[in-house]
Amino acid sequence: MQARRQSWWELFPYNPYPQQVDFMNDVKRIVGSGGVLIAEGCNGFGKTSSALSCLLALGRPIVYATRTHEQVRQVLTEIIAINEKSGERFTAVNLASRQHLCLNPDCQDLPQRELLEVCRALKEGEGCDYEIDIQELPSGLPPVLLPRKLISMGQQNSLCPYYLARRAAKQSRVVVAPYAYVFDTIVRASVGLSLSGKVLVLDEGHNLDKVGQESLSDTLSERSLDIATGELKLIGKAKTEIERLTEYLREHTSDEPFLQSSEELEKELESVLGCGLQTFVRRYLEAVKVIRTWKMRQGDPPVCYLNGVLSFLSLVFSSTKSQYIAIYQRTAYGAAVLEYRCLDPSLAVQPVVEEASGALIMSGTLSPMNLFAEIMGLSQAEKRSYPSIQSSENIRMVIDTSVTTRFEERSDEMILQVGKSLVADIVEVSNGVLLFFTQRRFMSRCLDVWRANNIVEARKNQLYLGGKPLFVEGFNAEENRMVVERYKEEAVSPKGAVLC
Repeated sequence: MQARRQSWWELFPYNPYPQQVDFMNDVKRIVGSGGVLIAEGCNGFGKTSSALSCLLALGRPIVYATRTHEQVRQVLTEIIAINEKSGERFTAVNLASRQHLCLNPDCQDLPQRELLEVCRALKEGEGCDYEIDIQELPSGLPPVLLPRKLISMGQQNSLCPYYLARRAAKQSRVVVAPYAYVFDTIVRASVGLSLSGKVLVLDEGHNLDKVGQESLSDTLSERSLDIATGELKLIGKAKTEIERLTEYLREHTSDEPFLQSSEELEKELESVLGCGLQTFVRRYLEAVKVIRTWKMRQGDPPVCYLNGVLSFLSLVFSSTKSQYIAIYQRTAYGAAVLEYRCLDPSLAVQPVVEEASGALIMSGTLSPMNLFAEIMGLSQAEKRSYPSIQSSENIRMVIDTSVTTRFEERSDEMILQVGKSLVADIVEVSNGVLLFFTQRRFMSRCLDVWRANNIVEARKNQLYLGGKPLFVEGFNAEENRMVVERYKEEAVSPKGAVLC
């Protein structure tokens, strides 16, 4: 999917700051030549738009990995802006999970693991009305496919939006995906997401150590073992070994976490089961299919907890023992769990980065960068930290010593004084104002006190603070997105706006 090479300035939809120019030139030079760039730039730097403009200009397909759905929306929105500015039709799609795209009422609202198995069963039994074998994309698709467009096109054409996204990804210039789609080799293979010949962007890179560890870790719980025992009983399969494994977990778990080497764990598990872990897994694989079939006949979701037990044991016998630790502990509800945790995130990160034809890892906070690169197994990567695009001349710091938010002094009188002090500053500020609180509960209390004392006023279903419309953050990502969009619209008006 090689396209013509362009210059980033043909695509960048804004007037670039000098720091952004330096960033894009570094991306072009390093990532464009197949190297790895670890880039640190503060929030508000414009990393997403800058990176996309430069990488799209290189003419190679891009896999853009990020963590949250709001970040996914931002990436796709920036590509739309690039298309509008340049007159191009760069294609992009979000490989979202089934949970966010499934239209089948039998699958909606199910946990991820159960949804996956129910979906599989419905496909095999032809119990879903939405087509999954999509050979050609329907006509009328826009170049940038946001999740809501995938859902509407699926409804109009009786196509599964999840599989529609997978089909579109095969010919899109940019594929935006959750971290799991990149670092979980099984998931990546199942959706056909290859990194070979593509540029990889890992946004919010400060999360990579945790993501790398979690993608190679697993947990065995007392509850899953109990349910697996019940599953074996239902199909008349021997359950003695699983019962012994359950008893072993209970005996080794106390109120205080207990650590054990991976070598010792494997030896003890083999002793409990009476055979090698790989042998045990092979012996019970067929039982997984039988359990799923039995549950489907009963009209239940074909979720198999025995399969989760076997997956855990498979990880133990196949892992690099020196890079793992076993942790026995109790949950908040007192249940025993055994966590098999990967200690080295580079085992997940390094192979993924090396498979791509150039990689950009970026975040607002990656320092100390040499240590970060070493932990990720990327010591040879080039590392750059870019200064803020805001001039220090435009920053003014004012400290009001007459008020405090110390917990011991958060009286209504003090909160009232804080409000009056804020209003005095807000009326002097044009456009937008952001208010940050130490915690949401404290913010709510402040707003209540200010409303009771007319510092915050309500006019026609709109709150005002210091004469500016006041917007308050929501309780989830979708609410926040809508609140921020409304705030941005008002903030550029002569009256301005306040967001807290």
